[in-house]
Amino acid sequence: MAKQCKLEPVSGGGEFDAPQAIDLPDGRPLILGRSPLTGIVDKKLSRNHLEATADYMSETVNVKQLGPNPAWCHGNELQKESRVKLTNGEKLQLLVGKYEYAIHFLSNQASAGNDRGTVKKSNDLTVKKSESPGLAKDSHSSKKRTLDDDGDDDDEGKAERKAISLAGNFQPAQKKSKTEREGDENGNPVDEIDQKLAALQRKAKEAKEKQAAKEGSASHHHRERRDAGGSGSGDGSASAKDAPAAESGKPSTEEEWKEEGKLLVFKSVGVKAGSKIVGFDMDGTLITTASGKVFPQNADDWRIIYPEVPGRLKKLHSEGYKIVIFTNQLGISRGKMTVKEFKRKLGNVQRKMGVPLQAFAATSGGMYRKPAMGMWNYLKSKGNDGITIDMKASLYVGDAAGRPADWAPKKKKDFSCSDRLFALNIGLPFKTPEEFFMGQKPAKFNMPAFDPRTVSTSTPLLSPPNTVLPAAVQEVILLVGFPASGKSTFVKNHLLKHKYFHVNRDTMGTWQKCVSACTSALNKGQSVVVDNTNADPESRKRYVECAQKAKVQCRCFTFNTSFDHARHNEKFRELTPSGKNHAPISDMVFYSFKKNFVPPKKEEGFSEVVQVNFVPAFANNDEERLYKTFLLEK
Repeated sequence: MAKQCKLEPVSGGGEFDAPQAIDLPDGRPLILGRSPLTGIVDKKLSRNHLEATADYMSETVNVKQLGPNPAWCHGNELQKESRVKLTNGEKLQLLVGKYEYAIHFLSNQASAGNDRGTVKKSNDLTVKKSESPGLAKDSHSSKKRTLDDDGDDDDEGKAERKAISLAGNFQPAQKKSKTEREGDENGNPVDEIDQKLAALQRKAKEAKEKQAAKEGSASHHHRERRDAGGSGSGDGSASAKDAPAAESGKPSTEEEWKEEGKLLVFKSVGVKAGSKIVGFDMDGTLITTASGKVFPQNADDWRIIYPEVPGRLKKLHSEGYKIVIFTNQLGISRGKMTVKEFKRKLGNVQRKMGVPLQAFAATSGGMYRKPAMGMWNYLKSKGNDGITIDMKASLYVGDAAGRPADWAPKKKKDFSCSDRLFALNIGLPFKTPEEFFMGQKPAKFNMPAFDPRTVSTSTPLLSPPNTVLPAAVQEVILLVGFPASGKSTFVKNHLLKHKYFHVNRDTMGTWQKCVSACTSALNKGQSVVVDNTNADPESRKRYVECAQKAKVQCRCFTFNTSFDHARHNEKFRELTPSGKNHAPISDMVFYSFKKNFVPPKKEEGFSEVVQVNFVPAFANNDEERLYKTFLLEK
């Protein structure tokens, strides 16, 4: 049976309306570009933009990029002279994000009687032109919509198609214009037919805008009723009847990137501010590596993680949700990916998903890196056009959920808990991608051992509480505890004002210099506080011997700050003004103390062992709120 190959224009593929499907002959190259054949007058599309050659035997189309501005398919941009092979049902955009066509091979029998609304493929499956191949139809729709239902056959739509199709009947004037002689920005000639096409499309666009305004007015009341009285989505957000009517802003008209220090901010065309937000992590939630490796090998090593993802995002968009990505991208600051490469990757991801979205990427540590709330706070204060976010109607989805090994058969443990903690910090319901996209039941998970919300400001500082401070006699006080456990603050607030001599390895350099300084101060009759970690008996013995030689008492003050609590303190210090005067402490230092720590005992030569509880003090309410959020990823 004889075959045909057609390029079918896809509804919504870049706000153009091609006059007809394009026939691709068997084995003969066809040039696609700016022409009456495509109905496109965009100057970024050169006349000789792509070469498409159909192979009826294998049902494939070989595409070669000719023009300077890239086309797009398979999740990637096509650069000049690059080639790609497309199969039945796959899609091609002549420009990135614009002018989308689907490949369809048909038998002559199957093609008979086709119209612009449907394409009957060779396997006898009927596919609506407005639906993407491979995506299941919306479960809420049990009937196929007619052309009128889709809005494709309104009067203005007919007028636009008629106007554009007439363009093929225009004959260019014999005398060429100055613009035609000199060419456009890409060096391609511009003739009268382009001008006439442009005029026709302007008129058609005006007609569509007029019709859209009428429809918008008529449907506004319906949307308000739906948002006020609709049922819950089942996604963890509250039902619409429990929330005020959704607010939204104007859709953006151009793609936008901003760099705010260690934060990249992206807005795609069509995204608009809104009161209903569904936030997503990116890697491991919306996409995964195409290579199968844990970490992407380059900016092109990705694929959509589940087939259900694009359809679910489109459904959210149609229901009035603003889709926002919050992603940690530490690899940028570490040189594993450039900002330019990441921008290209995210742009390709957005186009593959097929929905407008906003994205925030934390390129380093600090206030923007999840689970810290910096990205969310930026969205609220600067990234949502002043519209208040309805927290009851919003949701966050991420894969870093604190799930242990084998949370599902043969599944590794989650690399961190940062997404779950991010949602907890900002106050949104949380779901994993398996729960949200696949409908799986919630899996077990582990919360961090340290919960900053439980830290009290009213706990007694010392135990026993009747500990004398300062002592009435000359002495050595030896401090023991993790870095960032509060030792230096304790010295500053309780000992320096009583003339204790401060011995600290951070300022003196070596333990030998610390011991020498301690001995010298004792010989002068001063009391001494040794502000080092002093994890083991060997390091503590040096100062006990100093006290014994000077014939003074030696007390040990050990700080009851756990490993994770101390790391939290360090992270908090990095995010507040006090951190400007401190060198960052790496996790290696904390692990070293933990490995070597031996709890001090009175038998080591101490006259007393005192426990010091961590009692935070804050400069203002904002600092206290920050302190009582989860700042550690795991």
